Amino acid sequence: MARADTWGTRTTEYALRPVLALLIAAVGTWLIPDKSSVGLVLAVSLPLVVVSGGVAGLRFAWLAVPAGLIASVLAYRATDCAGCGGGGEEVVSPLGWILLVVAVAGGIASSGPLLVRWLFPARSCLRPVPVLGGVVLFGAAFGVLAAIRQSENATVRGEVVYEAHGIRYQSGRPYDGAGSSIDQAARESLRGEPPVWVGLRAGPFELSSIQWAPDMVLLVYGACGPAPCSPPVTLTMKWHCGAPPEVTNALSPPVTRDGVVFVDEPIGASAPGAKNVVWTGRLQVTIYALPGFFEAGQIAGTLRRLDGRPLVAAEPYC
Repeated sequence: MARADTWGTRTTEYALRPVLALLIAAVGTWLIPDKSSVGLVLAVSLPLVVVSGGVAGLRFAWLAVPAGLIASVLAYRATDCAGCGGGGEEVVSPLGWILLVVAVAGGIASSGPLLVRWLFPARSCLRPVPVLGGVVLFGAAFGVLAAIRQSENATVRGEVVYEAHGIRYQSGRPYDGAGSSIDQAARESLRGEPPVWVGLRAGPFELSSIQWAPDMVLLVYGACGPAPCSPPVTLTMKWHCGAPPEVTNALSPPVTRDGVVFVDEPIGASAPGAKNVVWTGRLQVTIYALPGFFEAGQIAGTLRRLDGRPLVAAEPYC
């Protein structure tokens, strides 16, 4: 009977060890801050890989530890956005890096059980009850991390509005002080031309980002993930002297309304979406929209100046 109990105890322990090692590796990887320095990543990941390997034992270190790393990446991507913090997504992407990390992690993990055997040659430092407790503890931690991140994702990027081909398109978080920021961007980048927009929302998508550079201002509506992906709606204003090439070389004939020129441009099957170019004053306004809700031309129809006035006629002369 004692032998049966010993055999059952050992079997239970051997079965639980790789599970606990997998969870330790997954939770530890998840806690690496997003876009961390190489030094911080190594400082966090190397000890957890060695400890996980020590828990798994020589039989399972090569399997359990890499599986834990991959599980953390898959769960991180499943809870979406790259801006919510944690997860170390940048460390183990793309596939080539994942394979390299798996190989290195498996090798380093094997040092864990060797270290345990060297420190504790006469006895095992694990028993089924503590191992089972660790499985419950780290399993709960993994679930809590996923739930927290899912909640943060909804707060940061809004609710999921549309999903296609593994990409989630979300409503986005409203941009505080959007009007004053657009006005500042126009003063710095558009050479005195009055900025235009379609309002604080484009359909179900919030104005969530404003970026500018010399002669260019970009408005982003909504959000998407996991990266890389294109936002649901973008509106780009570029200062242009004379007729923009997108108007003069347009595949479809331009339409003029009250002096404002509108051009509908199909993007093509390789880049799904819809594009509309508007020439007003000395601004070339380019709108990209995700198909499924509306066409870019529909959004262009709601285009107006930031101060609420109608668009001005295109200015063909410098």
